[in-house]
Amino acid sequence: MKVCLVGSSGGHLTHLYMLKPFWKDKERFWVTFDKEDARSMLKGEKVYPCYFPTNRNLKNLIKNTFVAWKVLRKEKPDLVISSGAAVAVPFFYIAKLMGKKLIYIEVFDRIDKSTLTGRLVYPIADKFIVQWDEMKKVYPKAINLGGILLIFVTVGTHEQQFNRLIEEIDRLKGNGTIKDEVIMQTGYCTYKPKYCKWSELLPYDQMLENVEKADIVITHGGPSSFIMPLQIGKIPIVVPRQKRYDEHVNNHQVEFSSAVKERYGNIIVVKNIKNLEKAILHYDRIVGTMNAEIDNNNLKFNQKLEEIVNGIFK
Repeated sequence: MKVCLVGSSGGHLTHLYMLKPFWKDKERFWVTFDKEDARSMLKGEKVYPCYFPTNRNLKNLIKNTFVAWKVLRKEKPDLVISSGAAVAVPFFYIAKLMGKKLIYIEVFDRIDKSTLTGRLVYPIADKFIVQWDEMKKVYPKAINLGGILLIFVTVGTHEQQFNRLIEEIDRLKGNGTIKDEVIMQTGYCTYKPKYCKWSELLPYDQMLENVEKADIVITHGGPSSFIMPLQIGKIPIVVPRQKRYDEHVNNHQVEFSSAVKERYGNIIVVKNIKNLEKAILHYDRIVGTMNAEIDNNNLKFNQKLEEIVNGIFK
């Protein structure tokens, strides 16, 4: 099977790259913008450049239609897959005329509203994938596979702020260090995140759902918070509250989380907030030295995607 992966650079391209468990063993080529992030991410891959900007740009839409015709005729893929944005439109319609199979993955940050690209390709896609249950109301025929990669942050319900953690995560998301989707439960924090989806408190069933969906769970040092991911086979990053920052009345979270790490080795403890970035970026590598039995939704996502692709070619 030959696969065409087409998408804008930035988050859309990252989304497609995270499908690596699906596409790594298949003949493939890429269509994206000729930008630094794309060149770096796709080094060694076969890549065709397309024109940008594309959003509501008629001139580049016409140019990319000719690119689609030329590239698809030359490469003859069996499947075209995209997560947007507008560059997907001409490739999908030309590919449809050529009898190719089409899979579109609606972006993760749309929870209950459609994108323009999604609306345009939904009628012709062989399979349309969403990542939130709410999106099934928008696209009734879609398949919900859950998120590809999600970071969930919870600070519990202790009646003191934990701005140090929330601000650092928001900073890393805002400057692009964290490219994944982030959902926060902020508790009594006075800082209001600017770049992440957040709620002060969440019902238990929503907390559990977020933990189950997340690939990385970051918690404060409250045992009930970090035991939840452990119960379903996930290693959490634990940032204990500290008295000197007015986050707790004492330092028992530091002591307890350190003891758990030393005795069981099943949590990643970050005491210095400056080390959190490293723990997030190298999470898979760190976990690989700790416990191989980690429930990773990205793997599930790609396994289900493989099943869907096999199904449409039967």
